[in-house]
Amino acid sequence: MNEDFEKLKEIGAQKVYEKTHIARKNVEYILSKSFDKIPKIQFRGFISILEREYHLDLSELLNEYEQQNVSDEQDPLEPTVEDKDGSKSSKALIFVILIITVVVGYYAISNMLNSSSDKMELNNTQIESAKMHLDLNTTESVIPDINQTQDINITDNNIIDENTSEKSLAATRLEILTNQSLWIGYIDMSDFSKKQITIQHNFELDPSKNYLLVFGHGMMKIDLGMELKEYHEVSKKYFKFENGELSELTRKEFKTLNRGSTW
Repeated sequence: MNEDFEKLKEIGAQKVYEKTHIARKNVEYILSKSFDKIPKIQFRGFISILEREYHLDLSELLNEYEQQNVSDEQDPLEPTVEDKDGSKSSKALIFVILIITVVVGYYAISNMLNSSSDKMELNNTQIESAKMHLDLNTTESVIPDINQTQDINITDNNIIDENTSEKSLAATRLEILTNQSLWIGYIDMSDFSKKQITIQHNFELDPSKNYLLVFGHGMMKIDLGMELKEYHEVSKKYFKFENGELSELTRKEFKTLNRGSTW
C-alpha cells in the first residue's frame, strides 16, 4: 500500500483533480492524511475512484482512516466532483422557463389588444346611431320660411361644393411617420398580395395604388401630401387607402374587405 500511496503523491493533487474531478482540497487532504477533514462516506468514495482510475491498492490507507474513528456525520467542506451536467440542466431549465414566460406574455397582450379593438368598434357604432337620431330630430323640429329656405339652400350648395372640392383632391403622398417601433402590414388590393415591415421612423408607400393597411399600434402620423393625420392610440389601427383617399376601418370591416382574414 505504501508504494501505491507514494505513487499517488508523486502524481500530485493538481493532476489527480484534473483526471478524477475530485475537489483539489480533498485530494490534498487525502495525500496529507488529514482524515478529520473528510467524512467517512466521502472518503470511501474517493478511495474507490482513485483505485479505479490509477489501478492502485489503497486498502491500508482506508484502514488507517477508519482506525481514527472519523465521524460519519461530519459535513463536507466543499463539493467533491464538479457537476457539469447539473449546471447544464439548470441553464436549460432557466431557458425553457424564459421561453414559456415570453409566449404567455405575448398571448396575454394580444388578447388585451383584441378586446380593446372590439370595444372601440362597439363604441363607434353607438356614436353613429346617436348621430342619426339627432339629425332626424333636428330636421323634424325646424320649419324655415321661404327666404330662410333660399338662404339655407345657397349655404348648403356652397358646403356641397366645398366638400366635393375637398374629396376631389386625391392624396399625392402616403408616408407613415413615427418615433417608435411600429409594425405595418399592407395588402395590395389589386391582387391581395401581403407584405409587412417593422419601422423605427418613416416609411412611404406608392399613393397611386390601393391598399388595406393594419398597424400594430396607433402612435403615428400619416402624411397624405395635402393633409397630415395624427393618431394617438395604443391599440391596432385598420385603414383602407383607395383612389387617393384614406379611410379608417373597424376590425370587422377590415376582415370583410380582406376576404375574411384579419391579416
